[in-house]
Amino acid sequence: MYKQKLSDCELDVMQILWDLGPEMNQPEIKEELERRKSRVYGRTTIATWMTRLKNAGFVSSVAHGKVTYFYPLVNREDYKRLELDHFSRRLFAGSYNQAILGFAQEEQLPAEELKKLEDLVASWEAAGLGK
Repeated sequence: MYKQKLSDCELDVMQILWDLGPEMNQPEIKEELERRKSRVYGRTTIATWMTRLKNAGFVSSVAHGKVTYFYPLVNREDYKRLELDHFSRRLFAGSYNQAILGFAQEEQLPAEELKKLEDLVASWEAAGLGK
């Protein structure tokens, strides 16, 4: 099971797999990454990232003939939760409330965003969460 955070480059690769999967080979990943980032990557660079992602348990691979295809083992929502948990523990002593308050105090929230937060809190209260 994954526990570590992804580097920015590894996260870029995962975003591609989540967006375009379910399976992609290295040339397809390289082409899409170059399109999104407007730069050229070496074949070995992509291979290194794929090896790291596989060793960390984020992706697996399957061979179809001579071509290896990669697919995510971790879904986007689970990884978001991992990142949010790490962020809140690191900067807000594990308190999501403090994290949300920190964002709200740092920025002037537009009325639409404030309404979304109020609706979210109301749904939590209705479900008996957060008490």
